[in-house]
Amino acid sequence: MPVAVAKGKITLYALSKTDGSIKWTFNSTISTAYSTDGNTVYCMTPDDRLVALSAADGSHMWDVKVPIPPDAQGTIPVMACTSDSVVMATTQGTAAALDAKTGSVRWNKPWMEGAFGDQLCPMVAVGPTAFFAAPDGDLIAISASTGDVLWKHPLPGADQLGAQVLLFVTSKDQILASRGTTMSLVDPLTGRSTSSGANPSFPSFPADMVVGGQYWLQWDGNGFTASGDATTLKQSSLQIGEINSELRPAISDGIAYFSVQGNNQVEAMKLSNGAVLGTLAEDAQFGQSIAASTELIVLALPTGKVVALPALK
Repeated sequence: MPVAVAKGKITLYALSKTDGSIKWTFNSTISTAYSTDGNTVYCMTPDDRLVALSAADGSHMWDVKVPIPPDAQGTIPVMACTSDSVVMATTQGTAAALDAKTGSVRWNKPWMEGAFGDQLCPMVAVGPTAFFAAPDGDLIAISASTGDVLWKHPLPGADQLGAQVLLFVTSKDQILASRGTTMSLVDPLTGRSTSSGANPSFPSFPADMVVGGQYWLQWDGNGFTASGDATTLKQSSLQIGEINSELRPAISDGIAYFSVQGNNQVEAMKLSNGAVLGTLAEDAQFGQSIAASTELIVLALPTGKVVALPALK
């Protein structure tokens, strides 16, 4: 599967993992999702059509008009993929599921009465269930097969009404939820929080958090803190020189990759014990973003070029 890079929030670039060449591009909105097998990319177009593209070559597989209410047309729904469906929800209180292979509508139901002017948080999926949070902070679970609302529970942090909610799936298939400065781990079967704690980062939390597998990193104003215990949110401070806090690190296979201030280096750290594994690259002007996979570390340069380096083991 090529490396997908969104540029300018309107164009999706797929790059070869071997030489970085552009394999294909597609003009879209910022709403995209990927199939669970990684072979298909789903993109929403500005005219409310869902397009399925082959991740390998960008070829057009199908496109359909999305069943969005008239008063929600032109908005961008949130969506996520299960093994056989693309599930989406709108701020107008409706949700729908499309067959991942054909685009046929499986169901189209309301998830709540009324409409919300705010954007919904990004949707995630665990098994056959999709999860998203309403603007009032309620976490909602929808069955991808039937469209039924399985449960709805308020996330911890009720005193932060209106705070943005972010959802991530950990390697143990728990949901890591952030609501303002409060984060919690949620059981996807019941919706109950198994643990919660204060997030030490600034209120601009969405820009200060990175999640990868069972680990997540937070910026607390002085440096990044690593968490990796799914029951206690145990934290251990990282010490890795002068970290460039303006460039978010990336995580893959329990290794975090940081941009280090002043010396144009990218350093790697093992999150289980804080050991510095070494310098990934030297004397390169990295500066926009870092993404990590099990095979590659992809860095965007200020010049607009993209560099791929082998991941450490």
